[in-house]
Amino acid sequence: MKSPLVLAVETSTYVGSAALVKGSKVLCQRFFEPTRGHGGILLKEVHALFQEADLSVQDIDLFAAGSGPGSFTGVRVGLSTLQAMAWAAGRPVTAIASLWVLAHNLVTTTGYIAPVLDARRQEVYGALYRSNGQNLEEVLAPNVASPEQWAETLCEAANGSDIAYVGSGVLAYPDIFPTIHEDHRMHAGKLGQLAAEILTKEGVESLPNATPRYVRPSQAELLFGQAPAHNPVDNLDPKATL
Repeated sequence: MKSPLVLAVETSTYVGSAALVKGSKVLCQRFFEPTRGHGGILLKEVHALFQEADLSVQDIDLFAAGSGPGSFTGVRVGLSTLQAMAWAAGRPVTAIASLWVLAHNLVTTTGYIAPVLDARRQEVYGALYRSNGQNLEEVLAPNVASPEQWAETLCEAANGSDIAYVGSGVLAYPDIFPTIHEDHRMHAGKLGQLAAEILTKEGVESLPNATPRYVRPSQAELLFGQAPAHNPVDNLDPKATL
């Protein structure tokens, strides 16, 4: 199979990103910090990518978005935008777990990697992976907890071993999640590479569904009593979505 051309977007956090990826090569990537949400800027950033690469939506083989957890609105904007573009182009669309993508910022680090996102309300989203320097193995599935509780859970799961932290949660709670790493952004380029790898090695039928992975109920659901009781997410394929 030829190397697929992927349009990838990651809008689960305040700093969004979009990228065009050809197989394992990131052709171009843009980061953006919208003042009024990703909905007002995402299409403009995607258009800029197409101009930079001299490509169009009809050239895309696969559309891939981050499935969360993260900003409820941000995740929906990214997914709905790519679903509409995929429908127009007649191409498949998928969603890749955002914490799994974020952990790949440190995939060359051997040992435990803990992506942590600021979930507001004095909580964080997090997961734990073990890296052999090339690939990640899930140790703890995505979950939501207070920073203190999650740090304790991570320490127990890692049996006291060193943990490399990455993500906006590290910036929000530096005393709880200390790190020497500087890049805590979500990279759409990496998301596109992961999606392309799944498509190339396993086929379109193995791509995760394009559905959001919220982990916890939204504020609106809590206010209006429409959300089910929260249960921790266990034993999930790191590529999968809820």
